Amino acid sequence: MEQSLLTSSLQNISFGIVLQIIVRIITFLSNACVLRYISPDALGLMNVRLLLLESTILFVSREAFRKSTLDNVRNHNWPLVINLIWVTFPMSIIISLLLSYVWLNLLEAPPPHLQSQYIVGVWVMSLSCIIESTCEAPLLVANAFLFNKLKVALNLLHIGVRTLVFLPLVLSNPSSAVHAFSAAQMVGTIAIVLGYYGYFHYHVKTPKKDFPFKTLRDFLPRLDLQEWVHRPLAWLTWSLFKTMAVKQLLTEGERYVMTITGVLSLTQQGVYEIVNNLGTLPARLLFRPIEESCYFYFAQLYKRGERVTDLNKEHMEEASKLLYYAMRCTMVFGLTVMAFGFSYSRQLLFLYGGETLATDTGTVLLRAHCTAILFLAINGITEAFGQSAMSKEQLSWYNYSMVLLSVAFLFISWVLTQLLGGLGFILANCCNMATRIFCSLKFMYEIYEGSQWQPLKGLLPGPLIVTALAVSFIITILSESVYYSDNKLVHLTIGGCCGLFSVGVFFYEEKELFKIISSKLGLDKQFKREHED
Repeated sequence: MEQSLLTSSLQNISFGIVLQIIVRIITFLSNACVLRYISPDALGLMNVRLLLLESTILFVSREAFRKSTLDNVRNHNWPLVINLIWVTFPMSIIISLLLSYVWLNLLEAPPPHLQSQYIVGVWVMSLSCIIESTCEAPLLVANAFLFNKLKVALNLLHIGVRTLVFLPLVLSNPSSAVHAFSAAQMVGTIAIVLGYYGYFHYHVKTPKKDFPFKTLRDFLPRLDLQEWVHRPLAWLTWSLFKTMAVKQLLTEGERYVMTITGVLSLTQQGVYEIVNNLGTLPARLLFRPIEESCYFYFAQLYKRGERVTDLNKEHMEEASKLLYYAMRCTMVFGLTVMAFGFSYSRQLLFLYGGETLATDTGTVLLRAHCTAILFLAINGITEAFGQSAMSKEQLSWYNYSMVLLSVAFLFISWVLTQLLGGLGFILANCCNMATRIFCSLKFMYEIYEGSQWQPLKGLLPGPLIVTALAVSFIITILSESVYYSDNKLVHLTIGGCCGLFSVGVFFYEEKELFKIISSKLGLDKQFKREHED
């Protein structure tokens, strides 16, 4: 079982990374097309105000349910679990109504020329969140039974439909960009809901062993059960809800501060968000798929609150090895972004939005983001492990710590933003993540203390790759000072050569890691068959 889980988790990470690359390429190109047509006010309204509304509704109404229902799926009583996941539907309605009122009546009004579009946008985003909550049951089943290709296909459908709707509308009428954004959001949501139910409508027609869903009706809640929901999972959901609510506040803290306090104008918010999207691109490409897959994998093998020495030795050997290499890879990736990001931030902004973005302010913000990536790299995997293995008491302690951290983070964000503008948000985030990393590492040290495994050593990258990145950093810094102004192509070529050199060094130094990945994904067997043929 653990071998199947590990293989599927690695496949899920691979699919997730490929999906994120495709999605971000599409998003990058579409944004590059429209940035020169949309006003900064409209960008701030869409990318900060409306997307914050969407992420808050979805996060509060469903995230804890998603995490808890993936805990030890082998022993699920599925009718009770389906009932529990459907609680997200009424919750999304309640949260949507409350937050729509706040967004429309309590927050600072947008400019008059965007007022009517903003009202429509708020209600469309809320309605799309409610509609999206209706597909939580098939999405849970897809995650639990490792329908990895289905998730990739439907996520591509979602982003593809949104892009195909948004681009023609906004290019034909840039002044109605918020309307185009709202329409694309609604159509994309409907597409992904229909996609999940459509797939399982055909999938359940052929009976399959070990798949407990026989008809599409099994994905809907049942009221004829003696016990309406799975109580242990319901309590776990509540524990995770407190954790996830605080995490949402920490993750989206700068947007909340911008939206509620108005420390940045809508125009400044628009520019900050563009740079922020570029700066956090590596996190969305790599760290999120790894974090989600590792959480699922660890949640199946670890028993909450127990030390690894009390668990199955074979399981812990595999899990500790995965944790070690996951931390090592994300650490190296974070260092790589730091090494190259400093020299190529200005060029990336120039390619993305022209001279309007490639200013000193934008370059400083993006360079700061490249530093923050290192903290994101460590925080994602350590927090995923902690939340999958902590007992209820440890989760409660963690929640309490995160509440205190949230208050401190918001205060520091406000103070630093008053002094440094958008740069203050990034620095506050680094402080926030450093504290969260410390809490997670403390838990990991305690749970592995006295055991034969030391996955925390994964935070120490090999000396060869560190040397290669240091050399690349120096070379690209010199290249920018000499070639950027007059010959950007030469500067880009030098960076590409340094990048290939660093990748080659990493492959050489981590041969064992890539042998394991090839083995688990079946690539070694495929190579042998092709070689024999």
